[in-house]
Amino acid sequence: MKELNFFKCKQVIENNNIHIWLINLEIYKKEINNLKAILNSDELSKSEAFYYRSDQERFIVGRAILRIVLSYYLDILPKDIVFYYNHYGKPYILTNTIDSLEFNITHSNEMLAIAIANRSVGIDIEYMYCGRNLEEYMESLFTTYLQKDLRMNTSEEKQKILLRLWTVLESYVKATGKGIRYPLSTDIRNIVNQHTKNLINSNFEISIDTCFLFKKIEIKDYICTCCILEPLDKFIIFRDEFILELPYYFEKIVR
Repeated sequence: MKELNFFKCKQVIENNNIHIWLINLEIYKKEINNLKAILNSDELSKSEAFYYRSDQERFIVGRAILRIVLSYYLDILPKDIVFYYNHYGKPYILTNTIDSLEFNITHSNEMLAIAIANRSVGIDIEYMYCGRNLEEYMESLFTTYLQKDLRMNTSEEKQKILLRLWTVLESYVKATGKGIRYPLSTDIRNIVNQHTKNLINSNFEISIDTCFLFKKIEIKDYICTCCILEPLDKFIIFRDEFILELPYYFEKIVR
């Protein structure tokens, strides 16, 4: 087993900035044995609970890369990071090395997205061709006017709109740390009915209740939305391939 060097991408999260890491899990499956060595016994047990090997591998790679990315900010080895969980199952970390570090993770198909900030943040990604039928569920949240407006779109356009709205809701409840619970709360219904027009816009960036800001993230074949407490100064995206290759390479996009 080769030794991996984890400190090539030392990062600092500045106030009012957010870092988004976009990773293609398939690229790193060849390193799965090295990545398994980073995980603790509980994480390895969770991976074995998946029936399909492909799902086991996604979990192992995703969890290991989360540890590696967090180590860039914490300045400790990935395997030494300890995760804690709130009442709703959202993971967090306690650290003495920096004042505050919040993170959130999401994956769909072969794509993993990690959001890093110094305050509450949530992120959700969905594969556009997942075959997931959200129409019946999502339309139950809409007013009659919005239902009619949605039906004027083609099936493909409608699916994109519904996935966009779904990622908005998921990122919001993940940022608040609560997760989606039924019946849906008033604030979630208000997001859908007050902001639908803006949310489905190709370049949306909206605020709600002067507290949360939604940002769309462009990824081919995926719908991805990030939700963060305002204010926001810089939105920095890190793309593949930066983890296990030497020299480390990644594309940094500042918006």
